[in-house]
Amino acid sequence: MAEQTDAIRKLVREAIAELRDADAPPPSAAGQGVPVRIPVVIRDSADADRLAQLAGAIAASPELGPRLKSGGIAFDARLEAGADGPAEAEGRAAFDRFFEAFNTGDFDRVWETVTDDFEWRLPGGPDAPYTSAKGKAAFRDAYTKRWDFLKHFAAVNEVIFVSGDRVYQHYRVTGTGPDGKFYDFTGLDFYIVRGGKIALKDAYNKSVPPDGRSDAAKRAAPGGARAAAPSLDIADGVITERKVVEAARLGTRLAVGRRAVITPLARDRAKALGLTIERSDP
Repeated sequence: MAEQTDAIRKLVREAIAELRDADAPPPSAAGQGVPVRIPVVIRDSADADRLAQLAGAIAASPELGPRLKSGGIAFDARLEAGADGPAEAEGRAAFDRFFEAFNTGDFDRVWETVTDDFEWRLPGGPDAPYTSAKGKAAFRDAYTKRWDFLKHFAAVNEVIFVSGDRVYQHYRVTGTGPDGKFYDFTGLDFYIVRGGKIALKDAYNKSVPPDGRSDAAKRAAPGGARAAAPSLDIADGVITERKVVEAARLGTRLAVGRRAVITPLARDRAKALGLTIERSDP
């Protein structure tokens, strides 16, 4: 998609330049003539996300938004073989609902996103407590006790991959635990989706021992040393999901300028990560 993305950006820059060079306001829909057409090939959900981000940014632009709404800018989107279908879309939506609920500490809300026979296979080992929590009672017990620990940390999704009814999540969790020690671990969880809900969460992770890293490494990690970590300040441009994840790594605040545009997907990701977005200027 890199070539397509570069081509899109070039066309948008040209469209912006065209508007800025004009002596008069953009013409009405009836007099715009041939619209700017942006060709896009969509192969998977990542491509679709990028297209949605671009469309959101253009729609929010005072200069280009009216042209997009009136048909002066149009997308020629084409699905290729291997692109996400209904199963992938349903799987991603089910995962997003589960992930957002899971990070609230509200069991009843989480339970609404899983099947009645949901199973959570924890990474603690075959003899550890709550290695497998299946059904509502077992899941409630495991989740409640696990949340007492997890609520102290920041979780950031690095990669989400969906294939059919399978979802693969690569994530990183960092922070200072209730014992005052710093923790850092990455994980790869496997999910099965059934009927629009999560039926299985099979968890694996790698851990760095508490306080087993240098102070510099702690500050560089997502959520590490939050009190002293700088916020990410962006004066203008488009705020995408990537920027939101970057801000989550640096601290707990994303400061954006008056001219910055935040895409709908970025707002949703910030909400899921518990990231605060503030305006840096009045």
